[in-house]
Amino acid sequence: MNKKLISILATVALAATFTFQPVSAQGLEKPTKNKADILKEFKNLNKGKEKVHIDNKDGMKLFISGILSETVSPSSSSVIDFLNENMSLFNMKNIKNNFSLITAEQDDLGFTHIKLQQTFDGKKVYGKTITAHFDKNGVITGLTGTLENRISSVTKKNNKPLTADKAIEIAKASKTFTELTEEVRAENYIYFDDKNAYEVYKINLAYDLPEMESWEIFVDAYSGDIIKTESLIREAGPVTGTGIAVNGTTRELNLYQNKTNSYQLKDTTKPMTGTINTYTANYRTTTTGTLMTSSSTTVSDKAAVSAHSYAEVVYDFYKDLFNRNSLDNRGMSLTSVVHYGSRYNNAFWNGYKMVYGDGDGSYFAPLSGDLDVVAHEMTHGVTSNSADLAYENQSGALNESMSDVLGVLVQTYDKYNVANGGQWTFNSSDWVVGDEIYTPKVSGDALRSLANPTLYDQPAHMNNYQNLPNTESGDWGGVHINSGIPNKAAYLVAQNIGCEKTADIYYRALTVYFNSTTNFSQARLGLIQAATDLYGANSTEVQAVSNALTSVGILGN
Repeated sequence: MNKKLISILATVALAATFTFQPVSAQGLEKPTKNKADILKEFKNLNKGKEKVHIDNKDGMKLFISGILSETVSPSSSSVIDFLNENMSLFNMKNIKNNFSLITAEQDDLGFTHIKLQQTFDGKKVYGKTITAHFDKNGVITGLTGTLENRISSVTKKNNKPLTADKAIEIAKASKTFTELTEEVRAENYIYFDDKNAYEVYKINLAYDLPEMESWEIFVDAYSGDIIKTESLIREAGPVTGTGIAVNGTTRELNLYQNKTNSYQLKDTTKPMTGTINTYTANYRTTTTGTLMTSSSTTVSDKAAVSAHSYAEVVYDFYKDLFNRNSLDNRGMSLTSVVHYGSRYNNAFWNGYKMVYGDGDGSYFAPLSGDLDVVAHEMTHGVTSNSADLAYENQSGALNESMSDVLGVLVQTYDKYNVANGGQWTFNSSDWVVGDEIYTPKVSGDALRSLANPTLYDQPAHMNNYQNLPNTESGDWGGVHINSGIPNKAAYLVAQNIGCEKTADIYYRALTVYFNSTTNFSQARLGLIQAATDLYGANSTEVQAVSNALTSVGILGN
């Protein structure tokens, strides 16, 4: 048994005898003993074995142990009496310095610990508390904590303080966030910053987007100035874990160990300013969710294992091949949300993060379970941060096609272990999307085929292009349907020049030559120009791109 474990019953019984009103430390300006006499008394009581450590660098940091008093009844008033008698140790002269009781607890050894909050002029002094430790006989055997002895007055720029609501508005305006995840509170304190004391509101802000953050923001109650900002994120460090993915394979995971020894699905090992995070929506239709954790480095949630490990693969693909630092090329965090809704048969990119349903087990398995689906969604993020292809008609079909093409290339890059020296092989059977999560009880099918789009009701040639209305019911002009035509062209390109050169050409076209209104004909020009840049105007690669686009009826203007 942990001997420091607090006995709740004992605590309640003890605390009931105390007055919880602020206790005035009257007489602080007239200590009854000088410092030398106090130290001499401690030495005599302890035969020189006492410990007296007082650090004056930032207030008064105290660690005093030994026999410090006669037997007394453990109470807040007995602690105040002790402080009064020995106040010359602490050099606290302003009579506005008082104390209020925070807790009174008794542990399993019978020791009592009384914690007091320092106040100044009736307001709590931030971070300044002191705890007196009594042994089971009622002798004070320790005094620990920090006191602030430098406050003589509070700096005020005007005489009218802000309201708590106004301070909250100021704190919110200092940060960029989509939605707060915790209730905002405003607590009133005196805050000392090494030179001056200020009356402040301490405001807490916690949010998940655009990046997971949790802050305490100190707003001066008289000026509205932000005195201090402190992150509440407390972390231990990155560790390596494993887990079984949706498809049954064992995946290596980069996790983050908390100081509480739980393991977050958070990868901080990449050379990016953000992190790779996996959240759970907890089967609700929300994209906020909570960061997933595991009690060990073996993660048991298959949907989360797939989403997390595959997001790492996608980051590595774009970084290793194109030196692209995350989806925005500025190191943004990559956030995945699994367990979205109940039996939800879809996955989507919402402009900020990847979101995956678990499927109903009939039409879909958990949609994070297929790397080309994960890479497809994340590539929408690359597109929105580069060409920003408008999601309608031909530009929208190109948007979908680029996600399919690069999604397949990411999956094959991983399948053939290219990052570790494997041979990036072209295999026609790889050129499908969603085969690992679509109709899990039926083998051999997929959501889409780039090798033969007609298998899944997509056109493979401009002769069969479908002019659909630019409405939701019309699939915004057929973005998921007509994407089969450029998909077929990309398959033919890869068949002729291989996966690596195809990846180079398509990525360059997307990020350099495509724009929000690029249509199929303009895409032909951009792809050919990208191939020309990389391999020369008369290269076989340029000819392969030109021939593939011509064969599906995508011609120049």
